[in-house]
Amino acid sequence: MQFNLSVFLSALLFAGCAGTSAPNHQPPPPPAGVHVSVSPPIANIRAGDSFPFSAAVSGSTNTGVTWSITGTAGNAPVIGTISAGGNYTAPAALPNPNTLAVRATSVANTSASGSSSVTILNPTPVLTGINPANVGTGNFTLTVTAANSSMALKLFLAQRCCKPHLPPLLNSPPRAQPTRPAHTP
Repeated sequence: MQFNLSVFLSALLFAGCAGTSAPNHQPPPPPAGVHVSVSPPIANIRAGDSFPFSAAVSGSTNTGVTWSITGTAGNAPVIGTISAGGNYTAPAALPNPNTLAVRATSVANTSASGSSSVTILNPTPVLTGINPANVGTGNFTLTVTAANSSMALKLFLAQRCCKPHLPPLLNSPPRAQPTRPAHTP
């Protein structure tokens, strides 16, 4: 019986030693050769507008990305915001400077990323009023009101219908473009 007991204790000792190795809880190494590209690579976006970006990941079966924006004018919301799906919303006010980068970083390998160079443009001018609404023949005064940009409105009027008379602060140097008179003889 003593022989059986020593065999049993020896087997128990060897079995116990075999099971004492620590489990490996480290994640697998990131895949080599992961590349991320952002589309479009260059974008011009008006202040206050939204724009969808997309990312393509190659070299990994995990094609997930995280989106971020970086710029020297500051952080979100000064330079805009971006959703988890890549939808960028520009700030309502033009930041200074008005350039930034939209970046997609691979979830599989955070050292792999791609970016798009973004320039934020002035908002689109919105015509908010014309007074009078109707004009007859002869001389008349036309008052035009716009939101977002009086300079863009001035250029639009100069190219389309008449030479506007704006306060000196808003006038730019004369342009070599013909203008039509604001009245019909």
